[in-house]
Amino acid sequence: MSEVRKFTKRLSKPGTAAELRQSVSEAVRTSVIVEKPKIIEPLDYENVILQRKTQIHSDPHRDLLLCPMDDVSESTIPRQRRTVCSSVPQNAEKEARSLFAKECIKMYNMDWHTVNYKYEAYSGDFRMLPCKGLKTEKLPTHVFEIDEDLKDEDSSSLCSQKREIMKQGWLHKANMNSSLSVSMRAFKRRYFYLSQLPDGCFTLNSYKDEKNCKDTKGSIYLDSCLDVVQCPKMRRNGFELKMQDGYSHYLAAESEQELEEWVTTLKRVIQSSTELLLQEKRNGETIDYSLDDESSSQGKSESVMGGLGRSMHSELMKYARETDQLNKINRNDSRHKLFTLDPETQRLDFSGIEPDVKPFEEKFGRRIMVNCHDLIFTLQGCVNEKSDGVPTNVEPFFISLALFDVTKNCKISGDFHVDLNPPCVREMLSEVTGQLAREQNAGASRASLPVQPRVSESLLQFPKQGIFSITNPHTDIFLVARIEKVLQNGITHCAEPYIKTSDVNKTAQKVLKAAKQTCTRLGQYRMPFAWAAKQVFKDNQGSLDLDGKFSPLYRQDSSKLSNDDLIKFLLDIKKPEKSKLQIIPGQLNITTECVPPDFSNSITTSYIPVKPFEEECEKVSVEIEEFVPEEAKYNYPYTVYKNRLYIYPLQLKYDNQKTFAKARNIAVNVEFRDSDEETDEVLKCIYGKPGGPLFTTSATAAVLHHNQNPEFYDEIKIELPIHLHAKHHVLFTFYHIS
Repeated sequence: MSEVRKFTKRLSKPGTAAELRQSVSEAVRTSVIVEKPKIIEPLDYENVILQRKTQIHSDPHRDLLLCPMDDVSESTIPRQRRTVCSSVPQNAEKEARSLFAKECIKMYNMDWHTVNYKYEAYSGDFRMLPCKGLKTEKLPTHVFEIDEDLKDEDSSSLCSQKREIMKQGWLHKANMNSSLSVSMRAFKRRYFYLSQLPDGCFTLNSYKDEKNCKDTKGSIYLDSCLDVVQCPKMRRNGFELKMQDGYSHYLAAESEQELEEWVTTLKRVIQSSTELLLQEKRNGETIDYSLDDESSSQGKSESVMGGLGRSMHSELMKYARETDQLNKINRNDSRHKLFTLDPETQRLDFSGIEPDVKPFEEKFGRRIMVNCHDLIFTLQGCVNEKSDGVPTNVEPFFISLALFDVTKNCKISGDFHVDLNPPCVREMLSEVTGQLAREQNAGASRASLPVQPRVSESLLQFPKQGIFSITNPHTDIFLVARIEKVLQNGITHCAEPYIKTSDVNKTAQKVLKAAKQTCTRLGQYRMPFAWAAKQVFKDNQGSLDLDGKFSPLYRQDSSKLSNDDLIKFLLDIKKPEKSKLQIIPGQLNITTECVPPDFSNSITTSYIPVKPFEEECEKVSVEIEEFVPEEAKYNYPYTVYKNRLYIYPLQLKYDNQKTFAKARNIAVNVEFRDSDEETDEVLKCIYGKPGGPLFTTSATAAVLHHNQNPEFYDEIKIELPIHLHAKHHVLFTFYHIS
């Protein structure tokens, strides 16, 4: 036991080899001084040229070091605009204060200045230097017989071989049993190809069907065929291929017309094969005859020139010299320089390394025009006597269209507001519209706002055509229509008359009476009512879904109004069997089509006309702002002036306050001001909606009835002043609508 303990005690102690290695490593670590690599500064080319200026100027090869004085030049390219006038406001340079804003405004207006290099062709690789001679073409790749044989073995099928197919079709072929008579043989239906091989021979191959071209069921080589004879007694539409060895192949067509075609084609092929064999035979006899002549003159070792040299005929001597000279020239024509035949040089391709620089252009994705026709609910009635008894919707509805990307869970376009109400229904809001217009003009200020030559307001009163741009088209992009009505009551209460189908006339008159009273008092306030969606593309290549219709009109849920909730609904409508959304009977009629960037009578998102534009046109198409994905491959420099602010109220938490306990129908009013003083006027810079002015002083979001924590989905678009100072601010005002 004592010996075991003594052994175990020594296990924890290092051996002599380990101690020796440790001592050596410590000695080496302390003795070796690690030297840092010396940093070599790059040569200052300009400084060296300046220091040795005198020496370089006296050098005969100074052109190799000095840059040519006439290398750099400047040229101007006129700026091309797609709009009738510039996108920069007329008062931009006057109102701008900061240097950055001034330079940006100049950039949007000035022409393009390009820097040209005269000797740019000499700045690349030596293999790219300009050459006065003809550019050497690449040598053809050598193809050897053994490689071709291997290819033929690998591609044994008809489809893989490069042969010319002269005719193909279905034929009935007799079996190969020679012991039976022709009339007793069984015929099998096969698909035949009559083709010509690269060597000029013709073959007739049979297959089980036209799709399976790999396994051949038999081949007939027509170079040994003597004639084609029709055999109606053997089988209907039958014919016989007589071969040289006395054997025959029996075939039958499926109709008389096909029989004539096959027989005519086969006879033509057999005739051409016979002529080819005769020609080869004649050529062989000529070669044999020439060989006999050469063998008879083997003892004569003198050349032709030697014989002509001893000849005294001057014409023969002249002809010989001209022939030698001509042969020498012909030999030099097909020769290439040795260094240009380097395979590595031929493999290099410098095309596209430095493409031609073009001025920046305004880029667009797939442009889609949305044409809004009508919105029809099942509940209809006669609004007034002026409508000639034509039934219409019994109250005004308002539509906003936008694009949503379900894959990225976001909105990818601005809103396009549409008013499809007939004139008789719009009259219900005439008093409110006139009062709002007077208030806007009375308390509005346009000081320091952009001044631009836009289209007249009459063309934009009720636009029905909007142009959307989609940079990254795919199948998960939806066109969503949100439908609003005048604030009246809860969404469920307002949608109930439209869903019920009993006593439609009485219900329509009841809804019409309530709508007239509501429009007179609360015509300026909106409430959510319904929504619908439509898939834009059929595939990821951007093929527009022209046949697709909008989904049914779904009732809005007051607790699920946000964009995130809407995207979840869009996922549900892709699976209609799982959808539990309540449908309001009605139909939204909207068509889509692709349009080019220069579509006539269209205006930009700033209401500036786009070329070509007719001054006397009756309707225009409005371009809608695209929110380009935040990816490098989709981003591009801005080439037009845009200075806007988009505001999206999301949600209001108002249930914890105790001051205004009755505040339930909460409206959010947004204004843009340039001062904190209450007496100052509000800036008229918010984009308006159909039926009103182009720009307004305020915008109100949709109101939810009896909700202290309302959600919002409205988009408020503001044209910002050219110069922003510290007092500019956005004012949110909350109202209780009683």
